Amino acid sequence: MTDWRSPDRLRFLRVDHRAVFARKQFVRLVLVLAAVWVAHVFLISDHSVFRHTLLETENLRLREEIARMDSVLDSLDVTAEELEYDRERIERVARERYHLSAPGEKSYIFVSVEKSDRQRLLEEALERKRVEREEQEEAEKKGERH
Repeated sequence: MTDWRSPDRLRFLRVDHRAVFARKQFVRLVLVLAAVWVAHVFLISDHSVFRHTLLETENLRLREEIARMDSVLDSLDVTAEELEYDRERIERVARERYHLSAPGEKSYIFVSVEKSDRQRLLEEALERKRVEREEQEEAEKKGERH
């Protein structure tokens, strides 16, 4: 039997550093590729966990908006039904929105005016009222003469 320290035997125990380095490089390459694949699957692709979370959040927001719009639609349906059959409500809307009035009624529309224009508008209104009164007095005088 040969001694374990014999050169023939030591030849098999020698390490091939190039093969070890190549094996390490291969393992590193596989790990890098696996990391890239995991990053792609979980972060980048259309079916990623990140994308899925974003879509779930958007889905929840849209469902809430749909629920809110459904309640608005229900209230508008009720309002439309009331406007179709409730005469008092129809009259109120006609008066408020469209400034309509019944025969023999006077409607007043209040308009907000800048402070600087108030005096001028008041003077113009008083002047118109004075002119109307004078015309009315002249008409009455003509009526008395005939």
